[in-house]
Amino acid sequence: MKEKRKIPVPIDINTTFTPKVESDVPLPPGRSPNMSYPWKEMTVGDSFFVPCADKERARLSQISLVASGRRFGKVVTRTVTEDGVLGIRCWKIA
Repeated sequence: MKEKRKIPVPIDINTTFTPKVESDVPLPPGRSPNMSYPWKEMTVGDSFFVPCADKERARLSQISLVASGRRFGKVVTRTVTEDGVLGIRCWKIA
């Protein structure tokens, strides 16, 4: 007989829920631990290129770039191919 899979019960946000605070839980490694964007060094009109493996990753990278850049001003991104490499170019515009 096949074991039944337990379906997680969603948390009702209308009820009182207090998350348990835990110490010493290690942070799992990120996908790009050494990747940081040069927002602080950029002035209006500057841009940088981030290579991407495919169009779907490029789309997700655009979302991430715009979200992270908002703290440092207005940014615009475009999916581009530079020297045969697909990626995102991000400009600081304000």
